[in-house]
Amino acid sequence: MGNEKITKRSFILFTATPYKEYKYSMRFFEFKPPKTLTPQQARIVALKRNADNARMALKRERDNQKKLKATLQLQKLSAQKIHA
Repeated sequence: MGNEKITKRSFILFTATPYKEYKYSMRFFEFKPPKTLTPQQARIVALKRNADNARMALKRERDNQKKLKATLQLQKLSAQKIHA
């Protein structure tokens, strides 16, 4: 078994899953390393990333404030029902 050549047929025999699943998966040579960015390109990418992060932080803060406001309203209503 040490010097045997692995063919498609032997590969299929030794794997538990059908060959079709492997046929459409990415092969090692299809992975490409990311391109090195120029300083200008890197700055643009960083600015876009920062803008996206700021947009998400703003959305989170608005959602948190809405939840807090709703919670306070529920507390106020429940307190009115108890005292009424």
